[in-house]
Amino acid sequence: MNCDVKGSGNSPSIAVAAVFASSVRNNSLLVALTGISFKRALFYHKLFAFVTIILTALHGLAYISTRNNLNIEDNPKVMSGMAAFIAMVVLYLLSLEWIHRRFHEFFVRTHWVLFIVILVAAVIHGGVFALVGILPWEIDLVYRLAYRSRIYSNGTLCGRKPRSLAYDLNTRTPTKTSKKYGVAARDQLEIFQLAHDITCIRFPRVRLDTGDEFKYKAGQYAFLCVPTLSSLEWHPFSFSSSPHEDYATFHIKAVGDWTMKLLQAAPEDRNEGKAPFEGLIDGPYGNLSIDIEDSATYSHFVFFAEDMGVTSVYRELATQSVLFSQSTHFTSPTLCLVCQ
Repeated sequence: MNCDVKGSGNSPSIAVAAVFASSVRNNSLLVALTGISFKRALFYHKLFAFVTIILTALHGLAYISTRNNLNIEDNPKVMSGMAAFIAMVVLYLLSLEWIHRRFHEFFVRTHWVLFIVILVAAVIHGGVFALVGILPWEIDLVYRLAYRSRIYSNGTLCGRKPRSLAYDLNTRTPTKTSKKYGVAARDQLEIFQLAHDITCIRFPRVRLDTGDEFKYKAGQYAFLCVPTLSSLEWHPFSFSSSPHEDYATFHIKAVGDWTMKLLQAAPEDRNEGKAPFEGLIDGPYGNLSIDIEDSATYSHFVFFAEDMGVTSVYRELATQSVLFSQSTHFTSPTLCLVCQ
């Protein structure tokens, strides 16, 4: 019976390795190699975590059922197993959507701490196979820090320019290219404060020095990183501009530690010139579950919102409404926005 109990511990050990290996970020190597979406990869990560908890619980029940007298204090394997299981449950509960969204900084910090607790406890307990999942995670970490951050900053790993000529956004005349040609060049990035603790970040959709166009759809979002604040933190924010506008814009409310630091670092005057620090942009991500581009699909739209996430969709529909009103073939949709 003891052999069966010991064998039942192999499954959770393998599952833990799968959880570590599938620890994805928006710019992870797993997403880049497999081509699966960030949301789908995150779903697999959560699924593996849930399966790990179930398998670990079954392993513990199998052990308890074979013991008449449990001497927990004198058995390091039992102590480490309980520590790993409790840490798994707490980490999973803290990953629930409403906790994740409202207490993001707390979620990130506890995720790292409990991750280390689970790994150490699993190895002490005998689940050495969990270390296998650390290797792809470490490779992914190096990839994101040493490679992807360079890509977002310079456009390529070596910083070579993509073409010899570019075009000015307004005049469309050739201009000199810059060696750095990521999504947004620092000298073209605008960051400034607005009223009510809001930071505005915007950049031209068409880079002035390369002519590269950044395309996104209404309702999509991008991950932002400000290396001067933290090179490890990438935070998702919805576009507050319409895809038809010349500038892609984010309006960020200061509600947490990172957003408050961003507000304090941003200039109060938007006319001070280029951004005082570099901003890295990864996106766009996400999509709408409804079709807002075909007026024949929906004629009326009602939005219920208490934040700025709906701004991009509303501005896009307002733009389309103007275009439809100038057309004799389409009827413009009716828009209604309900805010708290």
